[in-house]
Amino acid sequence: MLCFAMAFGQGAESGMFKLRSGISVPLGSYGKNSGTLDYSGFVGRGTNFGAEAVYFYGENVGFGGLLSYSSFKLDNERFAGAYVNSNINYDTAFINVNPYRTLVGVVGFYFDLPVGDYFAFTMKMMVGSHIVQKPAGVVTVENRVSSTINFVETSSISSKFALYTGCGFRVNPYENWNLTADIEYVGSKLSFEYEKNANTVRNEKIIKTLVFSFGIAYFIE
Repeated sequence: MLCFAMAFGQGAESGMFKLRSGISVPLGSYGKNSGTLDYSGFVGRGTNFGAEAVYFYGENVGFGGLLSYSSFKLDNERFAGAYVNSNINYDTAFINVNPYRTLVGVVGFYFDLPVGDYFAFTMKMMVGSHIVQKPAGVVTVENRVSSTINFVETSSISSKFALYTGCGFRVNPYENWNLTADIEYVGSKLSFEYEKNANTVRNEKIIKTLVFSFGIAYFIE
C-alpha cells in the first residue's frame, strides 16, 4: 500500500470532506440466533452515520480519517419467541433492551480511480479502533401460573484495534460537489464484562458489520 502511494502520489494537491448515512448489516453469528439467549444473537439491521476528511497529495492517492457510528435494534419479536421456546413453562415474554451501538474511528489511505470526467471508483484501506457498546436491558417472562421473572443485564463497552476496508464510486454532477456510494467492512472479536441478574458474566463476541452508505462530498482544490 505504501509503495502504491509513493509510486502514484504525484500531481495536484486537494482535499475532500464527506457526510454520509446508510444501513449497517450484522454478519455471522452477530444477529443470528446461535441457540443461546444472548442479545448479540438477535441484532437486526441498523442505521449508520459518518463523516470523512481526506487530503489528496496526488491525483489518485490520499490520506484521511473516518468516523462511523451505527445503532442496531434487537429483533424483539424473535428474541421474545426464543425465551418462550427455551422453557415449556414460559407463556409470554416482553423485551426492553437498548440498541447495540458501535463507533469506528480509523485513519488510512484513500484511492481515487477516475474513469471519466464525471465518474470514479474509490477504495479505502484504514486502521483504528472498533468500539462496541453491548446494551443494557430487561426481559420480563410470564409463566403459565401467572407469575413473572425478570432477567436483567447491564451495559458493557469494549474496543479493539481493527482493519477497515471499503470500496465504492463517486459521481461529479456539479463542479466540486460529488455524490458517493460505499460498501465497507469491519469486524472484531471483543471481550465484554457485565452483570446478569447480579452475577458477573465475561464473554467474547465476534462483531462483524457491513455498511452500505450514500453521501455528499465536497472537493477543495
